[in-house]
Amino acid sequence: MSHRFAKMLFPKLVLELDRLRQKNKELSVEHAEMESQYEVLQNSLKGIYKALQKFQLLAIEQVNNGELAMVLRHDISPSDLQILVYDLDFLEPFAFMELTYDRELRIIHINRMETSESNQSYGSLAMKGLFKIAESLWIRKIEGEITPVDGDHLDRLKSFYEKHQFHVRLSNEKKYAKIVWKRAQS
Repeated sequence: MSHRFAKMLFPKLVLELDRLRQKNKELSVEHAEMESQYEVLQNSLKGIYKALQKFQLLAIEQVNNGELAMVLRHDISPSDLQILVYDLDFLEPFAFMELTYDRELRIIHINRMETSESNQSYGSLAMKGLFKIAESLWIRKIEGEITPVDGDHLDRLKSFYEKHQFHVRLSNEKKYAKIVWKRAQS
C-alpha cells in the first residue's frame, strides 16, 4: 500500500506513524550524542584515575564550610613533593604546599604554601598532611620562610604557624620571618 493511499484511509494512524518516525530520528541523534559524551567522560575518568595513582591519599576531612576535602601527597622526585587539598566538589586545589626534604638530615623545607580561601581550614589540612608525612619519614625539623611577598598578611601567617607549633622569628624590619618546627625529644 502506498503512503498516499494509506494517508487517505488512515490519516490519524499515518500522522502518528510519521510522528513516531520523526521521534525515532531525534532519539537516534540524541543517543549518538550521549554515546559520544559517555565516551569522552569515560576517557576523562580513565585519565583522572591514572593521574590519581601518582597521589597518596593522606586524609578526608570536613572543612569550615561543611564540605569534605581530601589531602593528597604527590611525590615529584626523591626529594620534592607536594601536598594538595581539594574540596571534593572542585577540580582545582584549595591549598597546596611545595616541599623539599633531605632524608639524610631528616629535614623538610617548605618552599611555598598557598591557599585560595582564608579561614576555611584548607591551610590547616595541608599542615596536617605535612605532619603526617613528617611522622612517616621520621623528620626531625621542618623549616621555611615568610617572605616580603607575604608582608601584607604577616601577622595572620605568624599566627597560623604558631598555631601549628612553629617557632616564628621575625626580622628587625618585620618583613621577613624564619619558621622552624622541631620534633619533641623523646
